[in-house]
Amino acid sequence: MEADFPFWLRASHLFNFVLLGILIRSGWEILASLPRLWWRNDSKPGTEWLRFTRRKLPKEEGVYTSLME
Repeated sequence: MEADFPFWLRASHLFNFVLLGILIRSGWEILASLPRLWWRNDSKPGTEWLRFTRRKLPKEEGVYTSLME
């Protein structure tokens, strides 16, 4: 029985599938380490547009860094 697609095409699709999996995993790792997304670098705590954590940030300026997550 003959294959429908050539081997090089099947291999390239498998290779792309693996690379997309690595890309999705790295994005997941970034969101896990920094679960708040801001529009600008100088945004204040509590002004994030998307948050993946339930932790509340302290209101005092200079008390919080992103590495405290």
